[in-house]
Amino acid sequence: MGLEHRDDQTVQMIYDIARNALRNEIRGEETTQNALIDMCRNNEEQYRRIIQAAENSGNLEIITTYARDGIVYNKTFVNRFTQPLQSTMPEPPSLTLSGEPSSSITGQSPNPLREIASSRLSDMGYAKQYYNDYMKDHNRIKWTDCYNDGLKLGFFKSYKNATSLKNTYNAQKDTN
Repeated sequence: MGLEHRDDQTVQMIYDIARNALRNEIRGEETTQNALIDMCRNNEEQYRRIIQAAENSGNLEIITTYARDGIVYNKTFVNRFTQPLQSTMPEPPSLTLSGEPSSSITGQSPNPLREIASSRLSDMGYAKQYYNDYMKDHNRIKWTDCYNDGLKLGFFKSYKNATSLKNTYNAQKDTN
């Protein structure tokens, strides 16, 4: 599927449905306990990748904090099933997606995983806004400037260069 459909609401809904349907799939030979342990270990590895990517690409302190919270949550959950109950360690907190910051940010009791605000502008939304603002004062857009300005703000990470952004923008503009 092309990049032009990446932000399409219908495509995102289909992916969400598929992700939710497959998230809790357990094969007949697996027990619920083994499936949960495997899920937690896989999530822990993914959080490690998030931290590594955040650290390699600059100062992304909040993303790193989110990922570290996820590692702590998963370790606690895995230990609950793999270690005999020798300690008085409490069960991991129930997973809520309230969007409240964790103790590492606010000093309050931790909420292991948080939703990242979804009100962020999409890549094509930013490109459209940039295009409209730029064309008010100019006759022709400089896609390299749009691309570089967007990169500085965290957009266009899935685009190789300004030309791929321009082509996707124009293809999407032609379909609307």
